Amino acid sequence: GALTEAVLLGTVAMRLPGETLEWDDAAGKFTNSEKANSLVHDKYREGWDVIRKRRHERMKKLGIVQKDWPLSPRDPVATAWSKVSKDQTCGGRDI
Repeated sequence: GALTEAVLLGTVAMRLPGETLEWDDAAGKFTNSEKANSLVHDKYREGWDVIRKRRHERMKKLGIVQKDWPLSPRDPVATAWSKVSKDQTCGGRDI
């Protein structure tokens, strides 16, 4: 949510002391600093379910888990990423 985003953006600001940074929430990027933008990653934007499946497949290929080991069922209490609002996800950004 908004608090998470503020903390993440504050982390970027701390790494660039003395710079005034302008954030475009709709675009999900800084409008005046490519260096600041390079610190913002969107690898989680596609959602936990997709990443979880991809990691499971990678673990099978690496031999970490047996090839016939199925992906564990999703926790029924956890909200599916497709049903979570952008306000709740911080746009899937990671610093």
